[in-house]
Amino acid sequence: MNINRVNETIRLMESVPDEHFDIRAWAYSDNGLPVTMKSIRHSCGTYACVAGWMGFHPPFRKAGLKTIDGKFYTTVQLSSNDGAILDEELAIAKFLDISCDIASALCGIRKDFEPIRRKLYGNLYYENIKPRHVVRALIKIRDKYSDTTYLE
Repeated sequence: MNINRVNETIRLMESVPDEHFDIRAWAYSDNGLPVTMKSIRHSCGTYACVAGWMGFHPPFRKAGLKTIDGKFYTTVQLSSNDGAILDEELAIAKFLDISCDIASALCGIRKDFEPIRRKLYGNLYYENIKPRHVVRALIKIRDKYSDTTYLE
């Protein structure tokens, strides 16, 4: 686990207002326009999940993690040193150095990780998860589950 990146993600999520967070989407704008670095700075109508916000965060962008506007939808990608490009939960897993299953549950990507989701978010359904819940989940991952096999 990359503790520094997990801690920076905690700080990032502590700064995201509830009204600009939606764990069910990488990133979107309420005006229907693509979400870009320019719009994230100048629009109050941008929403993103934890992965989406991570991909907009300048230190993470510098490290290769980016939220991009794809052909059909906005997604998160990580360019690795060997030239490979990882998408979505694989990008988050590699970037934070956690398992793909935990990254999927953290980001609300797949519904088949229900046991892990419950360990991270309790009985909250994805549509009710706010940034503060993501912060708590990240703290659990960092502090209680540094041996992440417990969650798998």
